[in-house]
Amino acid sequence: MLASDVLTLGAAIFGLLTSIAGSSACFYNSYRANRINLSILKVRAQNLENLIDALQQKLNGIDVLKPDPRPWIDQAKEFLSKVNIPDLESRLDENCVDNRVPNLWHRCGAGRSIEAKIQALDILLENGKRVSQETKIKGSKQPDVLIIGNARTKTREKIWDHVSRGSGPATVCVYGIVGVGKTALASVIHNQVLVQRNEFETVIWVSVEYGSGLRHIQEELASKLHVDVSGATDNMERSKMLRSVLMQKGKFLLVLDSMWHAFPLHDIGIPEPTGGSKLIVTSRTYSLCRKITRKFERKEIYEIKPLSEVEAWELFTGELGPSILHFENETLRMAEIAVQDLDGLPLAVKMLAEILIDIHDEYPSRLDAAWKEELAALSESTSFLGNKSQELVDSFKYSYENLGELSVNAFMYCALFPKGYLVNAKELIEYWMWEGLLGQISSLDESSRHGRRILNELKDAHLLENVNESGGEDSVKMLNIVRHVAVEAINKSGHQFFIQGGNELSEVPLPNCWPTDTERASFVQNRLNALRNCPNSKKLSSLLLQENPLNLTHHENFFYKIRTLKVLDLSRTHISSLPKSLSGLTNLHALLLRSCPNLKQLPSLSTLRRLIVLELAGTPLEKLPDGISNLTSLRRLDLSQTMLNIFPSQIIGKLTQVEELLLITADHGGYVWGSKKIFPQWSGACVEELVDLKRLVVLQLTVFNAKVFNSYVVEIEEKRTSAPRNFKFCVGGLYTSDDVVDNSIAVIGDYNIRLPEKTSGLYLMLNSQKITSLKLHGCIRDLTVVDVSDFDELTYLLTVEMLGNLRSLKKICIKRCKKMKAIIQPDEEGNPSSITLPGLMTLVLFDLPVLKSICRAEVLNCPSLRGVEVWNCDELKLPEMLLGRNSGIIEIKGDKQWLEMVKVQTPSSKSTFKFSEASVPPELSSAPCYRVRRQESFVAANPTQSRGRFAGLSAVTFTKLVSREGNLSAGDKNTQTNITSISTISRLFRVKGGVPSSHSADNLHITNLKSDAEDSVRSILGIQENRQQSL
Repeated sequence: MLASDVLTLGAAIFGLLTSIAGSSACFYNSYRANRINLSILKVRAQNLENLIDALQQKLNGIDVLKPDPRPWIDQAKEFLSKVNIPDLESRLDENCVDNRVPNLWHRCGAGRSIEAKIQALDILLENGKRVSQETKIKGSKQPDVLIIGNARTKTREKIWDHVSRGSGPATVCVYGIVGVGKTALASVIHNQVLVQRNEFETVIWVSVEYGSGLRHIQEELASKLHVDVSGATDNMERSKMLRSVLMQKGKFLLVLDSMWHAFPLHDIGIPEPTGGSKLIVTSRTYSLCRKITRKFERKEIYEIKPLSEVEAWELFTGELGPSILHFENETLRMAEIAVQDLDGLPLAVKMLAEILIDIHDEYPSRLDAAWKEELAALSESTSFLGNKSQELVDSFKYSYENLGELSVNAFMYCALFPKGYLVNAKELIEYWMWEGLLGQISSLDESSRHGRRILNELKDAHLLENVNESGGEDSVKMLNIVRHVAVEAINKSGHQFFIQGGNELSEVPLPNCWPTDTERASFVQNRLNALRNCPNSKKLSSLLLQENPLNLTHHENFFYKIRTLKVLDLSRTHISSLPKSLSGLTNLHALLLRSCPNLKQLPSLSTLRRLIVLELAGTPLEKLPDGISNLTSLRRLDLSQTMLNIFPSQIIGKLTQVEELLLITADHGGYVWGSKKIFPQWSGACVEELVDLKRLVVLQLTVFNAKVFNSYVVEIEEKRTSAPRNFKFCVGGLYTSDDVVDNSIAVIGDYNIRLPEKTSGLYLMLNSQKITSLKLHGCIRDLTVVDVSDFDELTYLLTVEMLGNLRSLKKICIKRCKKMKAIIQPDEEGNPSSITLPGLMTLVLFDLPVLKSICRAEVLNCPSLRGVEVWNCDELKLPEMLLGRNSGIIEIKGDKQWLEMVKVQTPSSKSTFKFSEASVPPELSSAPCYRVRRQESFVAANPTQSRGRFAGLSAVTFTKLVSREGNLSAGDKNTQTNITSISTISRLFRVKGGVPSSHSADNLHITNLKSDAEDSVRSILGIQENRQQSL
């Protein structure tokens, strides 16, 4: 080998060795770098996990964050799941060739993977830090609750619609009684906003504690907004700071829960929500909601009412769960009664469930028996649901503690009535009046208005609940929890009440059982049979005994030791007489004897000179009590629905303070009012005596003779200061319908009367005169209702000329007028193209077989019209254009056949009318609500000697009354004799004028009819009247 070759080979070997040495150094450096990167990856991965945990903790709390960090968290978790650090570490140390040579390929791959993951981690961490920094608290969730009941669900849906729509009302108020679920409803909306995607930047919940002043509310709001207002010097400065912050928050939702005081939101520092921001306010009362938001224009106010019995039971069983199925029926019934006593308050229902659940935990072995014991104890307890409900009870205490002294006394008086008792609102106010709780009575009307304000205050505070189930007069009741509060208030006040209503007592407790110095006692709705066990209390002012049998003999000295009594109520009892010791109640203000069916006479009342009200409505009283002329302090005399047929003269005139006279008597009674101007020899009470009552405000009266009534109207028109402001008159008979409006006149028979000023309702019936249209005399401009029935000859109701004076007319009702062709009579000079009735809201037509049209005008414009109701008017066609409310939809009710005809005849009606098939209402299909009663003959100087039952009727009307519509049975053996008697008497009547003159031979003949003929006529009338008793 050449030396040169050797040198070359040596150089190559040296180079190779040098290269290997260099590669080993490079490999070592790379391995060390990968190890460092792996450590970095571990640290960065841990940092990422820490950041995920921090955000996750926020998410797991009650706070709701914005923007939502969950997408980043999901991405980071997915990345970490793919970063397998043990695998990377194993690959960095991997060898080959029997584990003696490093696996350079795998080690290099692991190093590259570590570097890539570090880069990805750095990006994730950077994004995560930005998310963490930008994430702010959007709002804090409230406890989740379940909404029970259809009404609440609908209200929740409406509120959610308002909140979720940017164009909806900016402010929503929710009010209702304590414990009814206002907070629960608001929290559902609040949480729904938080968890659903929406554009609200901030959601704030502020709970306002009772007694919180304006400053406290501002500071609570500031803490939720993370605003420091400690440097503010007054409420106004805090208000400006809060308002400025809220206006910078973007779109916000703010909930103010349980506002107790009417602080205007502007004063708190809350701007009117704009730009999609929303405000929800919950409060106890409607008036508070109105006051709080009075400067805000776009708002809606909703009332949350208690649950129904079914809904309350559903809530109760839902709280208890399936275990309730294992209880005995008796136990479940006890539980149902307990739930009913909670008046549908969800909070109270849940409290009762919690009480029983606690028993489940404590007594698992005898659960059913333990439940019975607890439910029985709760029903007998003087506290409401034991100590568990103290916070709820305290909330009601706050309500009455804010009342004035008069209102507190009125509130405590309400506790006299039994649990769940409905008391007429007007009667309750009058109890307060007669007791003197409203101060001295200057006038009944003024005191009643004062009492109404207090009643509204109590209702507004939910210390009394309004009830109007039958559509009649309003009644109120006190919830059981409120009644507990009222009784507790009485006990703390030092007043002594003896409350025994609804306890099924069979006798009045002995005097030693009464509290010392009892001031008010109530035995309403018991089983008392007699007034015995004479009470002995020198301070007793109210004694309520209504709705007891009281059908046995009484102790004559029962009232002897309670001479301080002011209010005595014996209404709706079967009492037939009153103890003689009644005359000793010289301080009595109110003697209330309504609806006592056995009470036909009273002892002398001459000593009761302080009596303000004497109510005898619905008793079979036939004559005035002795001594009534001495009642010079009397403000109200109620003799309605009595059998009074004697009313001596000069009695009414002595009652100079009387403000209300209610004298519409019963079907088979009725004093005959005369007139000295028409019948100078009249010896009984005359209408002129009524005119002289200067303080008279309310008058309800039956006058059988139209001339006497017209004379009265002329008198009050001449003496304008003596006209009653509120009146109801029946002329010619009795009208017993319940839907009669105030200031109304009902005329039964063939009479033409003069309407006094302010007449609002006119009810005309049973007329056989041949008249084309109504002839209305007197003041008609205030008429709101015209109701006509049983006019045999009437062809049209009104004339075009009348319409200008009937702009206030709201309702027209026409029934059983066989010859009526149209409502409005055609004008002789031509029909207008359009007729307007601006106030008409309702048109009711029944049994008008030949009625063809309302009017002949092409257009009938009734801008207030809500509906037309038609039955048995098969020929009726509606006008081509019938314009209703703002050219809106008019509801047309009637039978199917007629509705189909209207649809065919007026194709355009589909866009104007809403057709509703309906059966005839009972008030139309049932027997008429009027009675023709005993009429006066005006023959004898003493009206009590005149027993002519039928004077004042035309022959046609008289005959129709007793024989119309085939009511006389041909099979009756007395029919022929009776009809002969009828014919005889009918011929003696003058067809025109109705009432014979006092000097007519006919009248004398009527008065001297043989008893057999008159008895026959009475029997015929008896048949007719008995058939109408179905009313």
